[in-house]
Amino acid sequence: MDLNELQQLSTWLKASGLGCLELSRPGKTVKIYVSTDLDVEVIESSDVEVPTKAVPTRSSLIDVKTKIAGIFLPTHPMRETPFVSVGSRVQANSIVGLLKIGCIYSPVVSSAAGIVRKVKANSGDLLGYGETVLTLECECE
Repeated sequence: MDLNELQQLSTWLKASGLGCLELSRPGKTVKIYVSTDLDVEVIESSDVEVPTKAVPTRSSLIDVKTKIAGIFLPTHPMRETPFVSVGSRVQANSIVGLLKIGCIYSPVVSSAAGIVRKVKANSGDLLGYGETVLTLECECE
């Protein structure tokens, strides 16, 4: 494995939200760790103006996409009910499905709040990085 391949793997790892990737074959093991710390600026002042949330003015469709490759599962392996279905209302950062990568399950999360209008991925589909899982109708400002 060359340096460019390792850099690409670390980029995908960071985009997926995972903190570590281990690849091994007989006699060789590569572990890649990615810092998941977020830089947060804390402002402590009574003079800070808190923005008010604007009233939504129009709706638009957005796609919820994968951040890592894997086999799509619409339900948790220990449950029968899918995370979402057409017509479900979801909040931003809600789990809408899982991707099975070997023996690991990685959540697929919604990027915005909205109503599920179309589920494009089927149970057992092999999805690559950036593939659409479902389409949300969200209220945009």
